[in-house]
Amino acid sequence: MEQPRILIVDDEPFNLDLLEQELELLGYGSVRAVDGRNALERLQSEAFDLVLLDVMMPGIDGFGVLERMKSHPKWQHIPVIMISAMTDMASIVRCITNGAEDYLPKPFEPILLQARVGASLERKRSHDREIANLELIELERQRADELLHAILPETAVAELKATGSVQPRLFDEVAVLFVDLADFTAWCHAHPPRKLLPMCSGWPRPSRNSRIDTAWRRSRQSVMRSWQPPTCFSLTATLSWPRSAVAMTWRMRHTATQTVGGSGLEST
Repeated sequence: MEQPRILIVDDEPFNLDLLEQELELLGYGSVRAVDGRNALERLQSEAFDLVLLDVMMPGIDGFGVLERMKSHPKWQHIPVIMISAMTDMASIVRCITNGAEDYLPKPFEPILLQARVGASLERKRSHDREIANLELIELERQRADELLHAILPETAVAELKATGSVQPRLFDEVAVLFVDLADFTAWCHAHPPRKLLPMCSGWPRPSRNSRIDTAWRRSRQSVMRSWQPPTCFSLTATLSWPRSAVAMTWRMRHTATQTVGGSGLEST
């Protein structure tokens, strides 16, 4: 796991030194910013997991920096702990209301600093994991959508998305191919998929970027993961076939009268 990076924002050099030392003892890396404007410049050029932000500073104060961070799409998920000698409850409430993760009074206790920094970083890690999972789900959804459009008519895809099923009917733009190889089942039981795929590479390939070719490229890797020795392959405009059949079926197009190179299998 990478070391968390923390931005310390304070206009007092003594406070910067103290916070930097404490964070170093806790195993965290830190970067200094001497005022609000410097903090925004740092955020523009570097990535941080947490910001320790002083409230009272010349120029852009802590409230101003916090407001800009929470309105920025790239920074709004970075947790912020406000640090100030102010004990005014209204100021503390304002910080929390504007999006601060926590508030730490000065002079601060090292144990309290450790607890609040640790809790904020853990929430940041949880948020990052959630974002990564959502991005992965979206990527898989896009891949599934591309596969559907590669093997099904547009009207069938639209109906499937809208209702969760496709009513049986005639699709004029769909071609159906049925292929069977004599003794292929016995041959599959006797040979692993890693030997089968190189042999299939010698069979004719559909034209590049066609709907057939797209289905082949999307499905080829899944053959190694989900292979079951078949008795025949069938390709229809439904979602019921194994994904491995998509790859193998189109590899065997135009070979109905050919001998499979060197394997001793004849197509029927």
